[in-house]
Amino acid sequence: MTADLTSVDGYVKLYTLLDDNNFGSTTPGHYGEQFYIPFPVESEGWEVGGSGSLPRPTVRFANINQYWSAHLSNYDDLVGAKVIRRRTLQKHLGTKPPVEFNRDVYYIERKTTETATMVEFELASAFDVQGIQLPRRAVVAARCPWKYKDPDQGGCDWPADNRFTINSVEHTLYFDKDDNRVTNHAVWGRQDVSSNRTSNLYAAQSYSVGDYVEYYRPIGGLISASAVSSGANVTFTVASGHGITTGEFVIAKGFTDEDANFKAVPLYVSDAQATAITVQNPSATITTSIGYLQATRVTLYKCITAHQLATGDDADDIIRPTNISYWEFGDVCGKRLNSCAIRYGHNSAGSGVTSVIVTKTNGAVGGGSGYTSAPTVVFSSNDVDGNAHGGSGAAATAVVSGGKVISITMTANGSDYNSAPAVSFSGGGGSGAAAEANINNRGTLNVALPFGGFPGAAIG
Repeated sequence: MTADLTSVDGYVKLYTLLDDNNFGSTTPGHYGEQFYIPFPVESEGWEVGGSGSLPRPTVRFANINQYWSAHLSNYDDLVGAKVIRRRTLQKHLGTKPPVEFNRDVYYIERKTTETATMVEFELASAFDVQGIQLPRRAVVAARCPWKYKDPDQGGCDWPADNRFTINSVEHTLYFDKDDNRVTNHAVWGRQDVSSNRTSNLYAAQSYSVGDYVEYYRPIGGLISASAVSSGANVTFTVASGHGITTGEFVIAKGFTDEDANFKAVPLYVSDAQATAITVQNPSATITTSIGYLQATRVTLYKCITAHQLATGDDADDIIRPTNISYWEFGDVCGKRLNSCAIRYGHNSAGSGVTSVIVTKTNGAVGGGSGYTSAPTVVFSSNDVDGNAHGGSGAAATAVVSGGKVISITMTANGSDYNSAPAVSFSGGGGSGAAAEANINNRGTLNVALPFGGFPGAAIG
C-alpha cells in the first residue's frame, strides 16, 4: 500500500496505544496522539504462502546522516530487535481509535547491507527457527566483545588483579593497546614519597608527552566520616565495613572545615581499623569536621600534553591525571585474545628470556660490522628503559657471518624477569650490533578468561 500521509509541522500525526495490553480496544481513551518524523523506508517480501518456508522480508532505511550506523555499532547490528508492521487503509489514517489489520511481528535476523546511503535488514518470523543466530551478539574473530574497565557494563575490571611480587618486590602488570609491557612509569606527584604527601601535597614535576604515571583515582561511593586532627595525622571516624586497608589512598570530600578537604589530593592511609582510618596529614590545622571519604584505585595514565607541576601552584589548579586534556588511560586492552593471555595468563613467579632478536634497520638485519669472531652477549641488570627487571640467569651466544651478527642462540632462559633486559655486545672485533630480548609472560595453556571470554574460546 502506498499512502500520501498528511503532515503537521513536518511530522506525521497518528494515534497509538498507550498500553499494548489494550490492543483491539475501541475505547478512545486508550489511545494517544503521537507525532512521527517521516523517514525514507522500503520493504518487500511480506507475502505469506500456504506452503513452503516462512517469508523473510527485507527492510531498507535511509542512512544519509549515519543515524543507523551509530545504532548498529552500539547494539550488535540490532540483531534480535523486534519489528512491528502496522497496516491500515488511507482513509483510516489518524482515526481514534485506529482501524488496522492484524499486526505482523518480526525480528531482525541479520544486517545484509550497510552503505553511506542506506542500511538493509533481513527479518525473520517469531515462528521461524531456521538460521537462528547463536549467540545473539555478533562475534568477530580475535576481537573481544567486552567493554574494558567498565564492570557496570559487563567488561573486564583488570586493575584490581594486576599486582604481583617477584623477589619480595611488588610489581604492576601494565600493557598498552598493542600489548606491550609498560614498565617506565612513576607515581604522579611522587606520592610514594612521604615528605611529598605531608608538606606540599605533591612534588614539583615536569611531564612530557608519552610519560606514564600511576595515580590513585577515586572510585565507588562516599563513606560518611568525621575528622579530628592529631599532629602529623588525621583520624576519620567511620562505620565498619568500609573496606579500606593500610597502605591505600583515600579522597576527603565535603568537610565543613576547608582544610579537611585537601583539594581532592589522595591521602595515604597509615592505619586502618574497623571504625577509624588514619591518614598522613598535610595540614595540622584540622578541627573536628564532618564529611565523606572515597576509596581510590591505582590506575596508569599516559601524558598527552606536556606540562609542569610547581610547589607554588594553588591546589585548585593542580593538573591531575583525571584531566583529559593532559592525560589518557595508559593501561589499555588490545581487545584481542592475546591481550587476555598476557594479562590473565601471566606467570607471577617471573619469566625467562625466550629469544633475542638482532635489531633490523630499514627491514634488513643490521648486525653491526667488522666482527671477526662471535661477540659476547651481555644481558643488563636493567631493561631498555633503565628500570630493574628483577631477573637473572639468561645467557646466549651470537652467530657471525660476513662481519655481522646475524642471529642469537639462547643457551639459558633465566628466571624472574618482569620486563625484557637490555642487550649489548662485547668483543668480537666489531661494533654496531644491536638486539632486543623477549620474555615469556604469556602464562599457561587454557587460561580462564573473564566472563567466559568468547564463546568456545581458549588460549593456547
